[in-house]
Amino acid sequence: DETDKLISDTFLWGYKKLLDWLPKFIDKVKEFQPDLIIHDQTVSSAPITAFLEDIPCVSLITLPGFNCYPLLMGRHSEAEKENALKELMASKFLQKYFKQFEDQYGFDILDVFTPYTYYHRNGLQICTGIKEFDVEMPQIFKKLYQGMDEDCLYVGPMLLTEEQGRVSSMDGGIKCEHQWLDEP
Repeated sequence: DETDKLISDTFLWGYKKLLDWLPKFIDKVKEFQPDLIIHDQTVSSAPITAFLEDIPCVSLITLPGFNCYPLLMGRHSEAEKENALKELMASKFLQKYFKQFEDQYGFDILDVFTPYTYYHRNGLQICTGIKEFDVEMPQIFKKLYQGMDEDCLYVGPMLLTEEQGRVSSMDGGIKCEHQWLDEP
């Protein structure tokens, strides 16, 4: 369908797989009974489970700032950003999965989370970036996430001198050799 061609294949695949994986993930979390869930903000199963099961959660943001939304990458004007969300909501493929999700879990996922930016309203957001790198929150997400960017805890930059601690570096490792695969 033409509406689906505007959406990243990763988004399409992710929502389809979410409905397969989420019940098993929720069962495992219930079995484990964690006091806290720590998750990458681009992965949906952990914050959705935290939301459904009322478990405190921490979102580890590995992007430059809180207001860096993968859904909006390459979109610069507010109109382009609004269009990104409209395109997502118009996708016939995704409409099917959004409806199945709402039927199964009792809430519209887009009312609670933004695709690939799964911040939990009652969670703690920790960003490895630098607050000065953050940009203004896009208008389309202000209703959902208003004020959360101000509460985000920044812990970057992650740079240490040798005196301050261990400095990671790339080991030369095994030398690459020219192989048949490198031939034209």
